[in-house]
Amino acid sequence: MQGPIQGNVVFKPEKFSIESAFSIGWAHTKRQFVPLLLVMAVSWVIPMAFAFVSFLFALLIPKDQAVIKLLYSFVAGILSLAVNAILELGMINVYLRVLDGDEAKISDLFSATKQMFTYVMGNFCFNFLLFWGYLCFIVPGVIVSIAVQFYSYFIVDKEIGPIESIRASWIASRGARLNIFLMVVLFHVLRSFGTLMFFIGLIPVNMVISLATAEIYRQLLRNTEPNDFEGIEGLRFALPTQEEFEESHRLVKPQPYTQAPVQPSASTQVQPPSELSVQALETDSSSSSSESDSPSTAPQPGEMP
Repeated sequence: MQGPIQGNVVFKPEKFSIESAFSIGWAHTKRQFVPLLLVMAVSWVIPMAFAFVSFLFALLIPKDQAVIKLLYSFVAGILSLAVNAILELGMINVYLRVLDGDEAKISDLFSATKQMFTYVMGNFCFNFLLFWGYLCFIVPGVIVSIAVQFYSYFIVDKEIGPIESIRASWIASRGARLNIFLMVVLFHVLRSFGTLMFFIGLIPVNMVISLATAEIYRQLLRNTEPNDFEGIEGLRFALPTQEEFEESHRLVKPQPYTQAPVQPSASTQVQPPSELSVQALETDSSSSSSESDSPSTAPQPGEMP
């Protein structure tokens, strides 16, 4: 038999909690502050060093070589874009690993290099949508920026393509876009307070915000039904099945049905077998003794013996 009826009801929680995301981000910031600081410092130093070296090489090109200058600027721009893409993907990978309990490592900055081209294409599609969205009276652009901003997390975490990642972010943010908008406003307020603290406050504020954003991505992914991602081939084997999702989101877990033992009444109490056998023996012996003690009657005359 089936369990209780309420055990079959699938509980649909809110997509994410801002309070929970910030508390988790703050807890991991305290736990990994120094390693995160080192990783962030490296992610800042590398682009600055690359820009400085590019500037020095540009000075070595003669002023009358306009074509060479133009070609060099184009190549330097492509390389700068690639470096920034690798580091941005690397920082997302670092934040996701920290949420999993791992320690922030500098080597994790370069562990998502193979997704660089996918990220560049996804970033191009994202900015293209933003451009046409803001061109259409701004509001569609705001909706796109809110709903599609997690595409880079899908690229790093699930290794799916640029179009698939944008679609996945759009689907995962359904039902939570107002809270995401409030989250973005809160992030800007916190960064403003961090800037007022002589820019020193920006370091822990950025850590908390980045970790909270990664946690919000995880909550959105965890609370979106796998059937909603149907058609995104890259996510087919990267998510739990619909049955596993429903089992993890049941309001009350179904319990196996067990029938309560029937208590015997006083009138129908069953005696132990040993007592029954003793009583049977006593009854047989008493009946035999009574038969032996009764006088035998002889047949009277005229009666058949």
